[in-house]
Amino acid sequence: MPNGEVVGHKERIDLYRMEYEYCVSSYHNIYEEIWKIFSYLSAISGAVLVFGREYFSAGMTVFVSMLPLIFWFLGVYLPMDRYGNMRSERLAAIEEILNRDFGVTLRHFLTLRGKAQWGLTHKFGFGWRVRTAVKVFGVIVIFICLGGFGYAICTRQLTKTKGPSRFEAEVQVTSPVQIEMRSPTPAIPSDQSKSK
Repeated sequence: MPNGEVVGHKERIDLYRMEYEYCVSSYHNIYEEIWKIFSYLSAISGAVLVFGREYFSAGMTVFVSMLPLIFWFLGVYLPMDRYGNMRSERLAAIEEILNRDFGVTLRHFLTLRGKAQWGLTHKFGFGWRVRTAVKVFGVIVIFICLGGFGYAICTRQLTKTKGPSRFEAEVQVTSPVQIEMRSPTPAIPSDQSKSK
């Protein structure tokens, strides 16, 4: 096609359709990956919360178990949601062009575009979108993480204190035939030390 030649009606429709399908597929894949990664990292957080109690104090267990969710929120959700918003904006623009130039009525991404349509009077609920709920969740997780770390620092207990071993015994051989076993008893101060 030489430079300056106007693209025909059919070619424009094909180009917009191709871009629309690509953007929809990319939009779907972005959010599918976001939630797949969330499921993996929340499983890791749960495992740390359950099994970390054996090694860390209560505050440190909470702190360490929240770190994967904070990583997901800051390192996965926020950047990938921005990419999803870019796709959504482009899809809404394509719908506007197709509606204006070709007489169709595509409205899916146009309805998602305006924030005014998602106010407190929205007919499907009280106005929250998923991204709003996730941002509130992310802030709560960060505060829980910081609270656990603060509690561990204030109590000066980062790891579990090692308790007594399970079995301590004192073996004494009194004769070749007789073996006596007894648990160690704590040393009791003598009366002389009390009198001093």
